[in-house]
Amino acid sequence: MYTVIWRTAAEEEFKRLWNRTDDPGLILNAARRLEAKLQRDPANAGESRGTDDFHIAFESPLGVNFWLSELDKVVYIVRVWRID
Repeated sequence: MYTVIWRTAAEEEFKRLWNRTDDPGLILNAARRLEAKLQRDPANAGESRGTDDFHIAFESPLGVNFWLSELDKVVYIVRVWRID
């Protein structure tokens, strides 16, 4: 299992997305599904971008960029956005 940590900027953007939607449950459930995937198997939860450590993943209606530290078993979510 990996630890998932939301960086401050990503957490703040998630809060903005959650507050601006007509269906906060949709946003929250997508974030929970993403976190579950990243906790289990982050290397296969998305695609690498540029390096083996930087990835992108999607769980409708959200997309995230994350850094993976295999050595520490930590996933850092650095960016989140809504995809429609």
